[in-house]
Amino acid sequence: MAEKFKVPIKVSVEGAEASKKKIHGVEGGLKSLGKSAAIAAGGFLGAGMLIAGFRSATQAAVRQEKAIQTLEQVMKSMGRFTPKASKQLQEYATQLSRVTTFSDEAVLEGIGFLQTYKQIADDVMPQAINVMADIASLMGGDMQTAANKVGKAAMGLTGELREVGITIDEDVAASGDFVAILNEIEGQVGGVAKATGEGLGGSLARMKNSV
Repeated sequence: MAEKFKVPIKVSVEGAEASKKKIHGVEGGLKSLGKSAAIAAGGFLGAGMLIAGFRSATQAAVRQEKAIQTLEQVMKSMGRFTPKASKQLQEYATQLSRVTTFSDEAVLEGIGFLQTYKQIADDVMPQAINVMADIASLMGGDMQTAANKVGKAAMGLTGELREVGITIDEDVAASGDFVAILNEIEGQVGGVAKATGEGLGGSLARMKNSV
């Protein structure tokens, strides 16, 4: 009777071993498939990030080109343009972008607005640009509106500065001394733009500006 059970037991054992091999084979196949899928997904994400980065860089380049063209046209209209003067303003915008959260394109756009105010002399322009950046920081980055506030202040119209908490002495405002007005503004908010450019958030923004 014992002999009758030898073959079935052997078959069962062999069948079990074969099943284990098949299961291991399937598991190995799944692991390999998983690795391939992970590699493919990584490649897809990497390509996506590369495309997004290229698109962002292209948009920034187009915006910068437009800002320079607009700036130079305004300078020509106001009788301020020379290749050297344009280059100096562009370099100043780049320097400011390295210590604040503003891109050089944004700074150039703001400078373009400042250039339309004849009351802002060329030798005072750097100080006016700094004040514009400080006010823009207070306004959440609105460079163009900040530029117009600075421009109106150059005309003696300092009332709008109160919207961002800046008050100018009435006698100073009435004097028409734009440098004195700028000094008063700096005395209240000077350095805000640079302070905003510090810390983790500011460092990340500056890193993005440098790309």
